[in-house]
Amino acid sequence: MIYKTVIILLDEDARKELSHMSNTEIRLKSGVGLETDARFKNRSGLEILASIITAAMGGARKTHVMYRANLSHSQLQRYLAFLEIRGLVKMIESPSGNAAIYESTERGVQFLRDYERLEKYLNIAVGMNG
Repeated sequence: MIYKTVIILLDEDARKELSHMSNTEIRLKSGVGLETDARFKNRSGLEILASIITAAMGGARKTHVMYRANLSHSQLQRYLAFLEIRGLVKMIESPSGNAAIYESTERGVQFLRDYERLEKYLNIAVGMNG
């Protein structure tokens, strides 16, 4: 997912009109959704789940998943437990036996497909309202 920051140059009258509004209100009023500005973007739980499943595709150590998904260790622990219980990722022993490997399951891959479809649908719906 790529995020863009949109900069709009305003004349003096427009700045006065918008001076009492917060940055969020200005972005929403101008039709620029929050998702376009990475500085103000917090990921939803579903986005985090999708990033973990994506990071674990093909197998990855816990630290690799943590860095690829941009999570702290404690966050990763909670999300991995959630995903394992639901069968979206599985833990397997590495061939050397010294570290666990996390791998996306077929059910996890299906979740990613469904998530991407929903995300496209919502982006289209938001575009129609703006």
